[in-house]
Amino acid sequence: MKAACAIVMVFVGCCSTGVFLELLIKEIPSSGNLITFVQFSVIAFEGFIFTAHFGTKKPRIAIKNYLTVVALFSFANVCNNYVFIFNIPMPLHMIIRAGSLITNMIMGILILNRKYSFSKYMSVVMITLGIIICTIQSGKNIKPVALDNQESSMQVFFWWTVGVFILVIALLVSARLG
Repeated sequence: MKAACAIVMVFVGCCSTGVFLELLIKEIPSSGNLITFVQFSVIAFEGFIFTAHFGTKKPRIAIKNYLTVVALFSFANVCNNYVFIFNIPMPLHMIIRAGSLITNMIMGILILNRKYSFSKYMSVVMITLGIIICTIQSGKNIKPVALDNQESSMQVFFWWTVGVFILVIALLVSARLG
């Protein structure tokens, strides 16, 4: 019963966070970085108190390695938040971020020299094709963010493409973290 309760609470928490974030982003597209900063601050404060015991517990990893991970993670999150300014809708944002399968597989092949079974390659290719199809279809319905915006449809599409490209860069940085 405890496991079911935990699963339900995580699901409700994630869904409500997603809905709340989408509502905030619709009102103020640039608010994502502030939200991320507050989340990082709360987590760092909690970690300093309960994990590091106010700095008295010796860290298990080198500070240099820790700072590298924090920098990459922060960069990926800032990129993920910044794309909302480029007219990327929340559902497309979530779909593209689900593309971590292919980026993790590519990083596994390039960095760790891993080899995968044919079925794994096919599964990842099929999921990636689905993400690409969703992205292309989403690109057909782009509307300017502001109602009084005088940008042409080509300009709007160009900036949307920039947003998708930034999401892909963030996906690659996140995969490198793994």
